[in-house]
Amino acid sequence: MPNNIHHITPQAAGNMTRRDLKKMYNAKSIVGSFSDTDDYYWSSSVEKKQIAWYQDFGDGSQSYGGKNFKLCVRAVRAF
Repeated sequence: MPNNIHHITPQAAGNMTRRDLKKMYNAKSIVGSFSDTDDYYWSSSVEKKQIAWYQDFGDGSQSYGGKNFKLCVRAVRAF
């Protein structure tokens, strides 16, 4: 697994909104360094108090789930 991927909760996802993650998905062949085994990445976009949005980098879909799930995040300086 690349060093820039960590399994954490969405509270630590920073400012990567679901819109930002969709842009990153659309450019993933250019951006690179995505996990080969983990397709789901948290965004900082919140649906409800205990629910946040995530991006599926396998098929491009977005959905939301409970903040207790541990998914990946992607730290970026600028995108």
